[in-house]
Amino acid sequence: MKTAIGILSLIASALSILAFFGLQPRIGKTGKVLVSIVALAFCVFGSFLLINDDSTGPPTLLGGVDTGDYCRSKGYFRSNFPNEVHHVKDWKCVNSDGSATPITNKGELAWDDACRWTYRTHDAYAVNTDPEHAPFSVACYSK
Repeated sequence: MKTAIGILSLIASALSILAFFGLQPRIGKTGKVLVSIVALAFCVFGSFLLINDDSTGPPTLLGGVDTGDYCRSKGYFRSNFPNEVHHVKDWKCVNSDGSATPITNKGELAWDDACRWTYRTHDAYAVNTDPEHAPFSVACYSK
């Protein structure tokens, strides 16, 4: 809603500026000053609404995480196999020698980073809907 009002305010200010520059030559000096003040007020008000628009709406579900692709992007050989995973905390990136590093909420390998990699967007983040049980309960969302 703020965005629409902001855009309308900017349009109104543009029309006022056009009036100032000769589309309505009979408004006189005082009229031009009033039009300038009104145009400036609309412009400031509209810009304020557009800059402060926090109505981004609800988050968008992007989907799951591609752990294999994410692990390879970090220099690992692969992620562990799904049959090795019983809980979300079991997911790891595995080196070719078999050593592994877990994917956690914070750290070298993080779920938010995995979502950003999977969907190639900076505003993606991970939500673990069932941290203790389901191995595929991490979903990626966008702000």
